[in-house]
Amino acid sequence: MGLKNELNAYIYSLRELVKKKKDGVEQFARGRNIRLAQLLDRGQSYCKSLIPIGDTGTLQKGVSISFTYSGGLIKTGRIYLIGDAKEYGKYVEFGTGVIGEKHPHPEYNDYDRNEHGEKGWIYKGKDGKFYHTFGQPSKAFMYKTFIYLKNLINMNVTNLKWYDIEFTTEDNFSPVIIITKR
Repeated sequence: MGLKNELNAYIYSLRELVKKKKDGVEQFARGRNIRLAQLLDRGQSYCKSLIPIGDTGTLQKGVSISFTYSGGLIKTGRIYLIGDAKEYGKYVEFGTGVIGEKHPHPEYNDYDRNEHGEKGWIYKGKDGKFYHTFGQPSKAFMYKTFIYLKNLINMNVTNLKWYDIEFTTEDNFSPVIIITKR
């Protein structure tokens, strides 16, 4: 009878060990989810702080974050522009016209000048008045946010093992930052 009790106690302790290990793995996965969400939240706040506030604040309000999930856990997080900010933001990010050409984006220096050349162009403002411009320099607010987040990730050796980060563009040349869990 003593051997049977010892064997049952051993089997019980093995089951408890497996349960603890499973609980630990789940806690670890939840912790990585929280860290990724925190990185994106910090990135969104930092990005908004870099944007010059115009008449409406549309660009600043349009900085958004989203997640894709796999198996109930976050797989990928994105910082991107939505709504009107998506169209307008690319010009602020990458610059326009001859001024943008003289003050290019750190990563991309190929942008649409609409063949306006040195003459510039006239546009109608929201106030109904017409304005002449030669373009604007690149503000690179998304790229600077990418560098900020990349530095945050690189500061922690563990993060280097867990996350990949990328600055890219998506439909209609709108800038986006993608962080993927490995």
